[in-house]
Amino acid sequence: MAPEETTMEAGWKEWKSEENLGRLECWARAGLTDRMIAEEKIGIPEGGFEAWKQACPEIRDRLDRGRELADNEVENALLRSARGYTVTIREPVKVRRQVGGKCVEDSIEMVDKTIHVPASVPAQIFWLKNRRPNLWKERLDPRRDDRTVEKVNEAMRGYDELFRNPVPDRKQEDMQDTPLRLVHPDTQ
Repeated sequence: MAPEETTMEAGWKEWKSEENLGRLECWARAGLTDRMIAEEKIGIPEGGFEAWKQACPEIRDRLDRGRELADNEVENALLRSARGYTVTIREPVKVRRQVGGKCVEDSIEMVDKTIHVPASVPAQIFWLKNRRPNLWKERLDPRRDDRTVEKVNEAMRGYDELFRNPVPDRKQEDMQDTPLRLVHPDTQ
């Protein structure tokens, strides 16, 4: 066995400990690339780190697990943003106590307030373009006829009007009764 191989093998064997595998997983979850982990965190060339991953499936698996956890968190946040959600926050409120028309005491109390965060249209667009690219791709298929294009344009004009003249304090449940729906022309 060549001395380089012995050094490489000794290196990845050291990183097989549960503590070091945990470090690798955390770095991957934090978004570090293999190059960054290899060169900045471990201090070896990226090619050597690739050899470690080939020689030691535990290292590769922990990196994959860290990245998958981060990807799932971002996917869940994107989906939540695309749908809109309700959240309860604590807010300070000034309370004035009066006795016989006279102010006796002013105080600040924390109260719960429920607010609705509306759905994010850019998040919806991103989700649909990536999850259903055959239906929501950016370019129109030249094989479609002009009637199909006109149907899409007509539906989009209705949404354009909603965005130009929004209804103040509209909630997500209010939108369920809105007659305007964008339906893909191929499904009609």
